[in-house]
Amino acid sequence: MKIFAYVGSMRGKLSSTYKITMEIIDKVVEQAGEECDCNVVCANEAKVEICKGCMQCYQSGCPIEDDVRYIEQEMEKADLIIMASPVYVHQVSGSFKNLIDRMNTLCYTLRMIGKAGITVTVSNTNGNRFVDSYLNKVMDIWGTNVVANVSIQKFPEDELTNQIKIQKAVEKAVETIKDVQLLFKLTDNQRLIFTNYKNIFKNAEESCLKEYWEKNRYFECETVEEFISLKKSKFLNNE
Repeated sequence: MKIFAYVGSMRGKLSSTYKITMEIIDKVVEQAGEECDCNVVCANEAKVEICKGCMQCYQSGCPIEDDVRYIEQEMEKADLIIMASPVYVHQVSGSFKNLIDRMNTLCYTLRMIGKAGITVTVSNTNGNRFVDSYLNKVMDIWGTNVVANVSIQKFPEDELTNQIKIQKAVEKAVETIKDVQLLFKLTDNQRLIFTNYKNIFKNAEESCLKEYWEKNRYFECETVEEFISLKKSKFLNNE
């Protein structure tokens, strides 16, 4: 099993967000009962340039050379993706939002189908639900199966309440990773994304996005069910 986590705090390993993320990872590894390759990237360690709005990501791919492609590749290799952020003015941190903007093409390729996801948000008192909702939406568009939101408020919630949230998320993640049917369960929104973008890219001019769909044989799938069968087959054959 492979776990990838991105911690969107510029305080890095000193942050509460990092410590909670590591607690979740440790519990998943323990309860999964198998060898695990874990990679945790913190915002203060990653080189992520600001999006320049050049629009090349839609045509030939982003021309900026930094750590974004590495982060995307690590996400693609993972069985469990954890997206964790402190709550800043009822949103993710600025560095995290910039990363999401830079990974824009994930919104058109469903590249994270077949991966379980957990969101982690940490606040002093409030605002978590807004960030939970935003990260849920983003990860859903990527194709991720978001199994839990670990929404931590330092006050007024107590440690026991937070531990219960963490344990429930861990149990759900382990259950999903071990069951292929659960892992590849699509949301209504993901079904709509496949249908709409299949029609759009099939008739569109050449671009890196259309090339991705062609390379991965998405256009050959007449239905969403065929698409899922194709993704499952690739997953089971380690392709």
